[in-house]
Amino acid sequence: MDARSPNFQFLSAHDPLLLRYCVQAERYFAEDPNTCLIKLRQFAEALAEEVAALSGLYQGPEEGFADLLGRLKARGLICGEANELFHSLRKAGNLAAHGEYGTHREALRQLRAARALAGWFHRSFGADPGFRLGAFVPPPDPGEAETAVHDALERLREQLAAEQAEADEAQADAQAADARKARAEAEARAAYAQLEEALSLAEESEEQLAAERARFTAQLRDAQARAHRSPEGVVEALIQRARQAAEALAPDETEARHRVDAALREAGWEADHEALTHGGGARPEAGRARAIAGWPSAEGPADQVLFIGMTAVAVAETRHHTLDLPGALEQATRQGRGLRGLAPPPFVFAANGRPPHPVLLTRSGLWFDDLRQPEHLPERLPAWPSPAQLTARLAEPAAPVDGARPYQRQLLAALEGALGRTARVTMVSGSGRTWTTLRLLERLARGGHIRRALLLVERDALIEELERGAFAALGLRTLPEGPEETEWFAAPLPGAELIVTTDAGLGAWVAAGAPALPPRDQFDLLVVDDCGDAAARQLFDAPLLAVTGPDAASALPELGRYGLREAVRDGVLLDHEPAIVLRTALSERGLRLTPGQDVTTVDPAGGEVSLTRVAADVCIGAADFGRLALVPGHSRAVGQALAALIDPALPAKTLVLCWSALHADQVVVALRAALAARYGALRADAVVPITPTSDRPLATLRRFRDEPWPSVAVVTGPLPAGIGVPALRTLVFLRPPHDAAEREALYAAAARPAPGKLGFRVVRVDGAAETSGLQDLGGVVLSEADDAVISITRAFPVGGDAAGHRAALAAQPGLEALRATPLRVTTAAWRAIVAALEEAGFTEASLRVATGVDDALPGLLRGALGVAPCRPHAARVAEALQAARALGGWTLAQEDALRHVAATLARRGVPAVDGAWLEPSAEPSAERLDRTLSGRLHAVLEAMINAAW
Repeated sequence: MDARSPNFQFLSAHDPLLLRYCVQAERYFAEDPNTCLIKLRQFAEALAEEVAALSGLYQGPEEGFADLLGRLKARGLICGEANELFHSLRKAGNLAAHGEYGTHREALRQLRAARALAGWFHRSFGADPGFRLGAFVPPPDPGEAETAVHDALERLREQLAAEQAEADEAQADAQAADARKARAEAEARAAYAQLEEALSLAEESEEQLAAERARFTAQLRDAQARAHRSPEGVVEALIQRARQAAEALAPDETEARHRVDAALREAGWEADHEALTHGGGARPEAGRARAIAGWPSAEGPADQVLFIGMTAVAVAETRHHTLDLPGALEQATRQGRGLRGLAPPPFVFAANGRPPHPVLLTRSGLWFDDLRQPEHLPERLPAWPSPAQLTARLAEPAAPVDGARPYQRQLLAALEGALGRTARVTMVSGSGRTWTTLRLLERLARGGHIRRALLLVERDALIEELERGAFAALGLRTLPEGPEETEWFAAPLPGAELIVTTDAGLGAWVAAGAPALPPRDQFDLLVVDDCGDAAARQLFDAPLLAVTGPDAASALPELGRYGLREAVRDGVLLDHEPAIVLRTALSERGLRLTPGQDVTTVDPAGGEVSLTRVAADVCIGAADFGRLALVPGHSRAVGQALAALIDPALPAKTLVLCWSALHADQVVVALRAALAARYGALRADAVVPITPTSDRPLATLRRFRDEPWPSVAVVTGPLPAGIGVPALRTLVFLRPPHDAAEREALYAAAARPAPGKLGFRVVRVDGAAETSGLQDLGGVVLSEADDAVISITRAFPVGGDAAGHRAALAAQPGLEALRATPLRVTTAAWRAIVAALEEAGFTEASLRVATGVDDALPGLLRGALGVAPCRPHAARVAEALQAARALGGWTLAQEDALRHVAATLARRGVPAVDGAWLEPSAEPSAERLDRTLSGRLHAVLEAMINAAW
């Protein structure tokens, strides 16, 4: 045969039959891809027989192809990528021989695979171990091939032109590139035309084919005999060359995607990265397991998303063979978190089409991670799991929530156990209430327990926080504004979808009424984060799970509770000191109005000022200054007292609670004047109002939380749910809280821990006068009365003053255990002591103020009982760490663990050697620390507590 092959001519150095099969495959590619695949399969089998004969392993033509490949692999002659190529050609050829299988796309793929395998053979068993294949010469476009084939051929022509440019050292301008591409295409067409002409003149009869096959078999037997006569070590050298040549083989990214598709199909998935795409309209369908390519995400299109029915269960990433697959798992994880319209899938996969390699562990095989299991390490799997296997894995119990504190785990477990019912748990603000709510949604979505869930939050500000914060990756979608968008509900929904809105946002739907209302079955779960649920329950038929504040009014069954005092005991939140009470002349006697007196009033809504005559005696107490009367003199007096308590130049921040925007504006003016008088020049934004009528209140609130300025914020109500200010050090009440829920919300905002922060102050104005004799005066009274602070005291809950507080503690029963030296209590006993003391009015914050020493509660209690003097807790902890180090024999990691235990002891101050107090925070548990310290945690705690107390 005189035809020259555009891609396989180097095989002329070997048996002619090998080249003949390849040339025929090239010839039939355009008009008959089925025959092309059959010829390539014949080539692969003949090549395997040649390898066997040259190695002395040939048994005869009666041996099956698959059996032969198995023996060659077992002997080490074909491995890794070479083995993959042999089997790819075998399987495609078998399908083509037994049916109408064979597309141009598959034929082109297998032509390239055959060429790579031929190159491996030439390097392994030919005379040129350093042989380089060069770029593949693509055949001309088949007349009616699918678009994907035309695109693939175009890419191959560009690669060929690029290689020719490199060889010619041509200039890289656009005109030269176009010319090279045209030349490459013309040369390829000429080569394939010559091939067509030569083969058309050399049609083979059955007899000729049989004769050629007989000649080849005889040649194989001769080669087998020569191999048996060869000196010892020759065959082993061949095996080594074959292995080295196989190491150089690696699929490109396009081939890797084809292999991933094939492996997925073998496992029972519908997979085709070129045909089954999001852009092409592919979507999940009930009852089908599909791998859909190109699903949009915030990180760019995902390679493939695996769906079981309508649920997204995994993201699969395909990488080039030169890149690490564990890193691809991280990319797949990020893509999964940002998939458009989908909840994050629980599993991720990464592959590059390369079979598992014993040394290149991270650049071969199939890598997998279970994102539901925080301690699950990425691992290599032997094969792609089937849909049934992934379904079974989904049914396995989810791991404890990563980063959750014990109380959060307990409340989450209670909520998950109540799925399908309507119930609630209560949590104080600042203890991770919104975090718990979103973790619940994430876990239910990952576990396939929900299709579409609605999350209700209190304010739009929180939605913005969610969109910018750590849970932005959940892909929460905002509910449409009103009933004019009812078609939004009809959109097809792939997988789980999480929708967020405010309870007020549902009001438009309720007010619109039928027929604009959305379908009642739109959601299979309603989740409420500390807001009203009436509108949601009126609109939708679905179970409701709520996470509310402890003092929220609700008729829902309560599954669990975590309040402010529990959070303080666990060190999650900080406590407040005994209140600083300001008394002024006006707060003691009240603002008194007499019959017949003319007073000026202002309408707080319209702003109109009028003159009104008082009909009877009226007394306005200080608690109502700002609501019933505006008294600038009182605001100035309070501002001067506050200026002695706060310095706006320091990092600590202050929040002042007022009745109204009008009251707040007056207080801002008074505070600015007082602070400027005391400290000199004052920034204009040091003291600002954050009220519904102030300029951009949400942006100002964020600056107050995140930036050094403003330092003092004057507000008319609690901060939005979920927004705490760790730098907040002082709460000033110029009006009483409306209820316990408002008080707790304000306390929780100030109770967030921060470095160096031991607690927060509460300042309030008190007085003997109470409001009486109220009458309609037509608005808020404007008074020019002067005022002055007459006393500033501490409101200790027991004992009256600091000395009385200490004395009252010494008389408390049940404290005998605290008198022992060294101090010895269990965590449970300590908690009971602390709870009893709090019930009696004694807290760590109150005792710290009463003693004037920054000691922790154990030292404060023992000091008050006369066992040992109080001293700074930092000194105790430093001595405790030194005592633990003195035990000796610590590694560097264990030294870090000792510092961690000492820091936790500094924060928690629990004198219990059982270590159970280490658990409540989101830090390593006592069990984990004990492993780190080689089982010596008990000895460490004993040494630390002995040294500290």
